[in-house]
Amino acid sequence: MKRILIMSITLLLVVVAAATEHDFNPRRFQADMETFIVKEADLTPAQIDKFLPLFREMQTKQRALFDEMRQYRRMADFGDDNACARAIHRMDNIDVQIRRIQQQYHRKFLAVLPGRVVMKILRAEDCFHRQAFRRAARCPRAPREK
Repeated sequence: MKRILIMSITLLLVVVAAATEHDFNPRRFQADMETFIVKEADLTPAQIDKFLPLFREMQTKQRALFDEMRQYRRMADFGDDNACARAIHRMDNIDVQIRRIQQQYHRKFLAVLPGRVVMKILRAEDCFHRQAFRRAARCPRAPREK
């Protein structure tokens, strides 16, 4: 009886751990990304102090626009061509704004860090996102209810 109870508790813990492993945590994602970038770009403590506040500012501004774009994708009324066209135009404008923010902050990065360091940072960020997408593809989520 004691063995069955221990096995049941162990199985329950494994199931709970597996379920929570696939839940997206934005703070953890951000922290993991920053850690990865710092390590891959081999940033010094002084470079970290200059880079991370700017990077976080950029991410905050971009995230607000990504959230707005996500709303347009969800709200699209596929039965109304004009509404879809307006949503597409707005999403295109948001995409341009995101790129402008990125360009603005790349200039700020270059003002406080050498070009080779900024290039390592950009490469590390791209690599982190590719890895995150691969992990997400390997661990499909449960289907959402409509």
